[in-house]
Amino acid sequence: MKITNIDIEVIHIPMKQTFRVSFAEINESTSVLVRISTDAGICGYGEAAPFGPVTGETAEQCLLYWDVEGTLWVRNHVKGIKVMVDESLHSPHDAFRICHAGAADVLNIKLMKCGGLYPALQINAIAEAAGATCMVGCMLETKIAITAGLSLVASRKNITDADCDSFLYSKDPEMGMPGGFTREGCLFTLSDRPGLGLDISCF
Repeated sequence: MKITNIDIEVIHIPMKQTFRVSFAEINESTSVLVRISTDAGICGYGEAAPFGPVTGETAEQCLLYWDVEGTLWVRNHVKGIKVMVDESLHSPHDAFRICHAGAADVLNIKLMKCGGLYPALQINAIAEAAGATCMVGCMLETKIAITAGLSLVASRKNITDADCDSFLYSKDPEMGMPGGFTREGCLFTLSDRPGLGLDISCF
């Protein structure tokens, strides 16, 4: 099987309402969709975030992303509160460094930051071996990445939490990509169709 074509499309997803963060107001989310076609008639789809990782303070990331020693100090001095790393985690190498230092109880995996499902699985394996749990978070992304993230959550018992709701900020949560999963309140049920189970009509 050989790749015959790679299509790339930048899409802009309008938000239901303005999304405010400390440094900006966001009215739309931008994503890059990729379709890879093969001579066997098989097509694969992917998604990438066209911006650099955002770093800074959040509720779970109280220090600068590079300060693993400081994060360890916080973990050693708080009682009854689990320490989660988010902006510090971009790769399996980061996961090893954090876990080797014993700096976190929970690692927040984001597919758009770490590069997809394969490195995400490696991050989870490192965390599990070190006795840490994981959660899967998301950024403003399409249902391709959201469905992939939900699939990751469902596939690993060490991933105990998820925050995969950014599609709900879109004016059209389906985004021209019906399928993948259904949602009733906080309960997500994945499709049993092949792949991610999405019908992608926006290409």
